[in-house]
Amino acid sequence: MGTLGQVAWELSLPFAASAVAASAVVAWFHGERGRQQTNILEWMLLSVIGVVWLTVSGWIILGPGG
Repeated sequence: MGTLGQVAWELSLPFAASAVAASAVVAWFHGERGRQQTNILEWMLLSVIGVVWLTVSGWIILGPGG
């Protein structure tokens, strides 16, 4: 494991990528005017983004060997 600054930098990369992906999903589904409703596909995409982010962050914190 590296220094705190190095780990923080490494963790910021998947966080930023996940934030951009989640923002794109929300913008895609809610880009129209009027009443906004969520659907199952939106929830599934956001859940996948969250799981990938948690997995990558855990791999960074714990290392490849777990």
